[in-house]
Amino acid sequence: MPTERTWWEGPAAELRKRWFLVALTVVVLLSVFAPEALRPAAAAVDARLRLIVITILFLMSATLETSALVAALRQPGTVGLGAALGYVWVPAFGWASSFALNRLTPDFGVGILIMCAMPCTLASATIWTRLAGGNDALSLLITVVSNGLSFLISPLILYVTLGQAARLSPGDMIGKLFVTVFLPVVAGQVLRIWRRAAGAADRGKGPLSIVNRCLILSVIFSGLVKASLELRKSSGRVSYADIALLLVAVATIHLLAVGGCWLAARLAGVQRRDRLATLFAGSQKTLPAGLYVAAHFFGQFPLATIPILFYHASQLVLDTWLADRARRREPKTP
Repeated sequence: MPTERTWWEGPAAELRKRWFLVALTVVVLLSVFAPEALRPAAAAVDARLRLIVITILFLMSATLETSALVAALRQPGTVGLGAALGYVWVPAFGWASSFALNRLTPDFGVGILIMCAMPCTLASATIWTRLAGGNDALSLLITVVSNGLSFLISPLILYVTLGQAARLSPGDMIGKLFVTVFLPVVAGQVLRIWRRAAGAADRGKGPLSIVNRCLILSVIFSGLVKASLELRKSSGRVSYADIALLLVAVATIHLLAVGGCWLAARLAGVQRRDRLATLFAGSQKTLPAGLYVAAHFFGQFPLATIPILFYHASQLVLDTWLADRARRREPKTP
């Protein structure tokens, strides 16, 4: 006989599924309303930010299935197109919008340009591609290639767009991003060559995912607390209307990048499932690397973390809607 469910089992199950969203909401509220009390904790996270980012990228890479990457290698042209679009469309639209955002505060313009120069996010692009019915293996490979090239391409983009404003040394950034972004991604995949390690990573994917999300929450927490403290200092310089305009700007940049990736892939003759992979992997940007670059190389622009956080939030919300819409419009096969 089926056992009778108690009233709390339904909400508890939903809470287990949505725990990251609940935790993120709590982090946002605490960071906005009690930043002074949380300043020591945020400073402790900030002091270990580079190590945390390295750990996040390594764990993400170690749980990516190498067999799927090998299968996607049969389409090198599409992989190259998807990786290139992420470094073309988003920086182009971000650079255009940065002129308007500079009028609100230079920090917002700098933050937009930092975010747009970052590689593709390692996890969510593949997840959203799968939800939309696209080729998730192709999205996975585009993601790895994008992150593998970021230590060279991201500093060059930032040098062109921000080099004069920040007196940026591309050589210094290339060296630091090589260690912080490139090596963890490569090390995670190299580790999977050892079958026992690959099997352990696959079996522990659930717990490792929870650890990784907690680390990401700590990075978001540190960035939000610092941004809240700076906003309180700059009261009168940044208004609620400015924040609203920034939110509209980052959402617009992301949607334009999505449209640009879809159009470019369609003109190149890429099939629908592969276009979806190109769309998500070419328009999404990674949060941990963006916050690390903002803190380490652009500390003189303390509010630059806000556009980075906003872009990450907007891509999660908008791409959830896009993936659901793409899934419902998927052509029915006989």
